[in-house]
Amino acid sequence: MKRGFITFVNNHPTYRKLNDILIESVITLTDVDIEVNSINFDFCHSSKKVINKRINLKNEDYENICYAKTYSSLSTDFDVAVQLDSDMIVTRESIDLFDLIDPKENFVLGSIHPLDPNNQQNVMSEYDITSKSQPYIHATYLLTKNSKSFLREVYEMEQHLLRKGIRPHNYDETVLNCALWKHKKINCFVDCYDPFYKCFHSFTKEKLLYHGYKNPSKVKRTICHGCKDVNLAKSIYETILLEDSV
Repeated sequence: MKRGFITFVNNHPTYRKLNDILIESVITLTDVDIEVNSINFDFCHSSKKVINKRINLKNEDYENICYAKTYSSLSTDFDVAVQLDSDMIVTRESIDLFDLIDPKENFVLGSIHPLDPNNQQNVMSEYDITSKSQPYIHATYLLTKNSKSFLREVYEMEQHLLRKGIRPHNYDETVLNCALWKHKKINCFVDCYDPFYKCFHSFTKEKLLYHGYKNPSKVKRTICHGCKDVNLAKSIYETILLEDSV
């Protein structure tokens, strides 16, 4: 069974540098490959653990870039995968995520969001979704080959919303959650494994509570999420490496 990480990145200098840190963390701290889907440019990496792919977008606006995440999941060759954003850094414990999902699973498992932004009404209305069947999850998730039918539905929803000019407030994250609620899923989530970088950098109960994490004991320091400052991201990664060597 082939396992690996998936990510995507456009040619913006900052995101490319952040993506380099993510890739380095995967190469150094895990034993699995990572597929890198580059948007409208050719990305090359010398490591054999990096699988280079390309996504061509006619319109490279932020919304389409976000939806390229779903497309990258659909194009993966992995049997079980963890979908990541380019502003993430993995730890050695991230390898444990692959054991959380049954390879026969037909949906995806997401990291529970500490605070539902509660701004999905325009998409819920479009699809006659009257209630949220489970907690709101982050837009990065665990998937299997069997998940692709569901993810294809998510992608079709994204394209439908584009055509109708309906803009989800949190783009792909909103659509993913609405799709799960549409199917009335109640168990497609796990404890938060990708805390906000300001919590990750100073992982204390007080920090977690300050940033809205109501159940600190349910937050795992597995993946650092959301740091868009390249120098700070490097510092966090170096701290992870130091902790790993102890």
